[in-house]
Amino acid sequence: AVNYVQFSVLPGNEVILTGPGFVTPDNAADVINLSAEGLR
Repeated sequence: AVNYVQFSVLPGNEVILTGPGFVTPDNAADVINLSAEGLR
């Protein structure tokens, strides 16, 4: 939960959450910025 709050990422496991439930208009800028910093 800390990684999601701090970096908007979830731990990897057998189910990878993607799509509209993960990147939304509300968090898209954060996702782009974190990706540019190398956080995937």
